[in-house]
Amino acid sequence: MRIKRMAPLIAVLPALFLVTACGSSSSSSSSSAAATSTAAASTSSSGGTSSSAGADVVAAKKWIAAYSSPGSITLPTQPIKPPTGKTIGIVTCGNAAAACVTGEQAAVKAAAALGWKTITEDGQLIPAKMSAGVQSLVQAKVNGIILVAIADQNIPDALTAAHNADIPVVCLFCGNTPTEKVKYPSGANISVDFEKQGETDGNLIIADSDGKAQVGQITQSVSVPVATRQRGVTEAISKCSGCKILAEVEENPGGAAIQNAPRVAAQGLLNRFPSLTYIAPPSDDEGVGAVQAIQASGRKVHTVGYDCTPQGLSQIRTGTIELGCMTTPLAWAGWGGVDELARMMSGQKPVDEDPSSYLVTKANLPPAGQPPIEPDFASFYKKLWGVS
Repeated sequence: MRIKRMAPLIAVLPALFLVTACGSSSSSSSSSAAATSTAAASTSSSGGTSSSAGADVVAAKKWIAAYSSPGSITLPTQPIKPPTGKTIGIVTCGNAAAACVTGEQAAVKAAAALGWKTITEDGQLIPAKMSAGVQSLVQAKVNGIILVAIADQNIPDALTAAHNADIPVVCLFCGNTPTEKVKYPSGANISVDFEKQGETDGNLIIADSDGKAQVGQITQSVSVPVATRQRGVTEAISKCSGCKILAEVEENPGGAAIQNAPRVAAQGLLNRFPSLTYIAPPSDDEGVGAVQAIQASGRKVHTVGYDCTPQGLSQIRTGTIELGCMTTPLAWAGWGGVDELARMMSGQKPVDEDPSSYLVTKANLPPAGQPPIEPDFASFYKKLWGVS
């Protein structure tokens, strides 16, 4: 359960980031301006007039401007003396996904800063494997578990096992909501607004197409973040009078070759729809497969992305296929997840830790080889924990 935010500590963060107190977040502040601008757009699904199409593009550009820089973030301020001698387990959505591994590696580093040991499990992009990973950690009697992009609804039995063993669970970018009917949900969540991520990518498509986009979506019904992102894309495109969603196709992402399923899905879209001009894949990891299919087709089709992996940023830099990506600061969240576990192990309630997600395009790319701008989260948490 998410609780009221604590007042933030401003001094340790770069001035580029705004740190919020209660009742304010990046999604709430940016979305209000963006939503206001989008409200002016026509809601008809196709065949709009030039004036309505122009208004749609203007609204889309205003939305993009609102989400093209790091927004406010919420961090805890109460120092804590973490317990010593602990072992935690980390389960990734799948080691084939670079974004999930980023969160895992950050949590391992954060745990090491506290002198904790870690055990990692590969979810293999398959819910049964994710559940088995948690069950294995329960059997190993770890002191806490971090899930990376694994929604509670996909592993209810494993969460019950963790609860029965009195093992706290923290979920990073899982898309969990209070309405999910899971008997023993994760004790703390660190996440972003996945629907706003999708809406922002949808508006990027509208602006780039001059209000004429013909879009194919690739989704995963088993992944709450992916399904929520695609819902956001659909919402944005529905407000563009001259745009159309041609199809939303399901992929089966399980296994080591994460690019295979989206490549097949993208090939299907390209074959079915000669008018297709944009593909919205689930993430930058899977976007690689979509890009491969587009390159093989010789068609002029663009993609959008999420997570801003090195491959995704490289694609944006070339300016040929991927237009932009929404950041998902998994490295930051890995440290935040360890902080949440330390608090829960110490008998404290979890605190609300909200990272900032923003759009990266060619206009605001970080220098080659560097990730999108983030605060110095490692130094922040070390100071909070009293370690060097």
